Amino acid sequence: VKVKVVAPSFTLQKYVANLGDKSWSKNITAQPGATISYQLAFTNNGSEQLGPVVLRDELPKGISIVHDSSVFYNPNYPNGQNLGTDAVTTTNGVNIGNYDPTENAYISFKATVPSADQLQCGTNTFVNTGEAWVGSQSVTDTATVTVNKTCQTPTPTYSCNYLDVTESGHSATISGFSQSAANGATFDYVVVNWGDQSPTLMASNLTDQGHPYSGNGPYTITATAYFTIPS
Repeated sequence: VKVKVVAPSFTLQKYVANLGDKSWSKNITAQPGATISYQLAFTNNGSEQLGPVVLRDELPKGISIVHDSSVFYNPNYPNGQNLGTDAVTTTNGVNIGNYDPTENAYISFKATVPSADQLQCGTNTFVNTGEAWVGSQSVTDTATVTVNKTCQTPTPTYSCNYLDVTESGHSATISGFSQSAANGATFDYVVVNWGDQSPTLMASNLTDQGHPYSGNGPYTITATAYFTIPS
């Protein structure tokens, strides 16, 4: 069984530009929070009139249309006509009428890029898809916006804050120990040297850790904290 597939006799080009650019592109790099412009360009490449033509633009998550910025161009409106609606980015799109062979039409509109606080660190890529429908046939095209966000990596900080020791006869008890770690640094453990010939103590919590001494001092007790620092 042979099935004849009829290819659409129309095309759609999807473009994007930064405000102030003198030409349209398939890919741009924009600043966080910037306002950009999108364009849908429809052309009837066939030998018969086509219509009604519906144009639609599916914006990626995070990109928002600027209200009442959609402008429509065709042979009847060569200088543009404000659509008075944001429907081009809705599910049903915009019906732009019928077009004879070789005729074309455009819709351009403005949109905003997410602000820096809404972006991930590094490269953020936004691809949106334009669609043109005539009856049951459709064509699509895409344009890409890249937004870079530079994040400052905070310097890890860590410290031993205090060591409290209580003396009682021939024994000493650690009554308090404090350390701090921030910006990616993490506390692992502390090693206590009791100041005599006994083995050191390794622990993650020193509260109420006691130690007996065999004779009179003086003894110097030290605590050395160990931290993990991100590379």
